[in-house]
Amino acid sequence: MLEQIPYPEEAKSILVCNQTQYMLDLRELQAILYYSQKADGNILEIGCHLGGTTTHLGIYNFGKYIIGLDYIGPNTTMANEQIHELPDEIGKYAKHLSNVILLNMKSATFDYAKYKNIKFIFIDADHSYPGVKKDTDKAFEYIQDQESGIIMWHDYRPHITDPWLGVQTYLEEVASYGFTIKWVDGTNLAIYEKCK
Repeated sequence: MLEQIPYPEEAKSILVCNQTQYMLDLRELQAILYYSQKADGNILEIGCHLGGTTTHLGIYNFGKYIIGLDYIGPNTTMANEQIHELPDEIGKYAKHLSNVILLNMKSATFDYAKYKNIKFIFIDADHSYPGVKKDTDKAFEYIQDQESGIIMWHDYRPHITDPWLGVQTYLEEVASYGFTIKWVDGTNLAIYEKCK
């Protein structure tokens, strides 16, 4: 199990608009917004679905670009909960924001070099072990070349055994290699921070 860190007190004061447009717990959304604001660059959300979290990232990080990435098409790994997703619904709640870029593409083909200064990466896409590994390894490879950056994962659930949820298995494996990944208390969020 990852080391737990306290929930950030400052996150509790973040006011969140229209709670019907996201599928996260309110405390999780507030924590994501808190950590995204700490990052001094643009934001990549891998697995944006309808764009509820993307919308909040765009509103609370004005002046930064938010890249919302999801893939709905052939050869996709989806859980039963995701089967109803449609390509034209990717990021639909965030389409009106001028600082949001929405992409329907596999995360493995995303080119970090094309989108400059990404400093916060939120991973909430393919939750299988191979999917989490692929997204995490690519994010780490990118962040290691930066002065600073934050990677955050949703659905770190150390007390749940579900083969679809490879998040905890892979993050605990990565932590055993010496990476300091921590579990935000009272949430299903894990975080890695590379400081200047």
